[in-house]
Amino acid sequence: MKKALIISALSSLSLASIAQCNQHVIYTSGKADFTDSIGNILRSKEGKITVELSSKQFILMHDGQEDDALRGDVSDFFCEWEGAYKNGTTTFKSGLIEKSGEKDDANVSIEGKDGNLLILVKFKNEGHDFKNYPGWL
Repeated sequence: MKKALIISALSSLSLASIAQCNQHVIYTSGKADFTDSIGNILRSKEGKITVELSSKQFILMHDGQEDDALRGDVSDFFCEWEGAYKNGTTTFKSGLIEKSGEKDDANVSIEGKDGNLLILVKFKNEGHDFKNYPGWL
């Protein structure tokens, strides 16, 4: 059964859309939900969820625990936005590495529609997805 992780928060962002693709961005939210492939919540995790992104690196962290963060290089980076963090998409691939050294390849997309953002991380080996509805710092 495929799982997903959903993190809820709303955002209102105001950077120039062209610059958005070339900037280091930090998204945050306060809750994560693991769901199956049809959206049923399997478990929830509360706390500060941080997603950092540049065109070269991707970091996923819970409660500021940098030593327990998932980190990976970014490849196949595509970014196109009509309005800064309002309407558009960013996609890329990343080989995320855990503190233990275990690696899991993932396809990542960040989509904006009418100012609402969704970050979706599809892990290949773990059999679950991570969904994030972030704010930003």
